[in-house]
Amino acid sequence: WPNPVHDRARIGFNMNNISAVSIQVIDMMGKVVMADNFGQMAAGQQTFEIQTQTLEAGVYFVQVRTGETVQVEKITVAR
Repeated sequence: WPNPVHDRARIGFNMNNISAVSIQVIDMMGKVVMADNFGQMAAGQQTFEIQTQTLEAGVYFVQVRTGETVQVEKITVAR
């Protein structure tokens, strides 16, 4: 949130167990334009921020991997 975003987006997710967390931001053409590995995170509700000021305006998919679970959120970057 918020969506659309300008300079940064917050992504929230819930984890049932301690797990390694990584994200990828993927553009509409399927290209990974940003990636980060957050290492092990505790179980429970988690939130992180993505800096979007270097991304072009458009629609992106944020893929969050937690162990064997994958969650995808759609964000729109507006300028």
